[in-house]
Amino acid sequence: MRIKSLIHRGWERLVAFLLYSLFAVLFYQLFIAPNGIRLLRQLSALESQQQEKLYAIESEINLLQQKHQWLQSDELYLEFEAREEWGYMRPGERVLQL
Repeated sequence: MRIKSLIHRGWERLVAFLLYSLFAVLFYQLFIAPNGIRLLRQLSALESQQQEKLYAIESEINLLQQKHQWLQSDELYLEFEAREEWGYMRPGERVLQL
């Protein structure tokens, strides 16, 4: 009876040691290791920044596509852009700057 009790207690200690060891390894991997949760948080922040940049670029693309369409279809807009962006003047025009 006493031998069974010693064997049982030994197994309990071994299982407890293995569980604590596993917990320690998991804790290290998740919170301390360089590729743990810190890396996950950094990557999440980076993903958010890149998503914002992507939205800004997509908005700019849409605006440029609309502008391109206007330049092709509307001669008044084309003249406006030529005058505003490139300083276009018709022959014989004078520009007054105030």
